[in-house]
Amino acid sequence: MGLFMFSDEASGFPFFLPKGMALKNTLIDYWREIHIRENYVEVSTLIIMNRKLWETSGHWKHYKSNMYSTVIDEKGKKQRPIMLHRVCFGSIERFIGIITEHFAGKFPVWLAPMQAKVLLVSEKSADYGNEVYTALHKAKIRCEMDSRNEKIGYMIREAQLVDRVSYMVIIGQKEVEDGTVSIRSRDTAKTETMTLDDFICKISNEIENRI
Repeated sequence: MGLFMFSDEASGFPFFLPKGMALKNTLIDYWREIHIRENYVEVSTLIIMNRKLWETSGHWKHYKSNMYSTVIDEKGKKQRPIMLHRVCFGSIERFIGIITEHFAGKFPVWLAPMQAKVLLVSEKSADYGNEVYTALHKAKIRCEMDSRNEKIGYMIREAQLVDRVSYMVIIGQKEVEDGTVSIRSRDTAKTETMTLDDFICKISNEIENRI
């Protein structure tokens, strides 16, 4: 799906590609929205800091070999420590791995890295295809246009099975003449023809309501 890649220069760490960043940023935007709603505030601290800080705080001496052992209470008895850890995602990278597997790459429309893909039947429909793509992009729908000289069936299968695009927007001569778009969902073989405005309204509603 082109979400991320790995490299020997940082073994085990994902390098997020454009589609992966779209997914990551959408999750972070959602995270921020619910925190603001619940009246939380944000801080940002460094990940790696000087050892002197941990020596001053006492962490270095106390937790160096005692991080997960018991502690002594005021009566001199050993007690098992309890930590309350509240997070929405935990590690964002790990969470993306989990939901990618959970959805098998078929993310809900609001979360999909690519929500729509404009597919041209032939170069004759390129001008209208560009108009459609521009309108979708202006409506803040994550989209791409495939104008390759390939058979439309091949492009549909690739968009559906490889890219896992939510909606394929098929543009042929009939759509050009009628000023319409033919829409095919990722999860069905059925194609539905509608006006571009109607499609933008439909997909925008699904994104807004996180369907």
